[in-house]
Amino acid sequence: MNKLKRLRLLAGYTQTDIAKMFGVTNQAYSKKEAGHVPFKDSEKVMFMNLIAETSPDETIESVFFEHLL
Repeated sequence: MNKLKRLRLLAGYTQTDIAKMFGVTNQAYSKKEAGHVPFKDSEKVMFMNLIAETSPDETIESVFFEHLL
């Protein structure tokens, strides 16, 4: 399970929930979460706001740029 999926599930959201919030299809969000399509900067911020309560120690860098650290 990738980190984005784990954080999303921990926060209690389905892919459908996030897709609706982002204004994209389920398939489009699934591709983003799997790493096939990049997240827009605005989507990164929105995702971080959604997980803030359940994962307060995560940063945008640790979620989206960990592979660069």
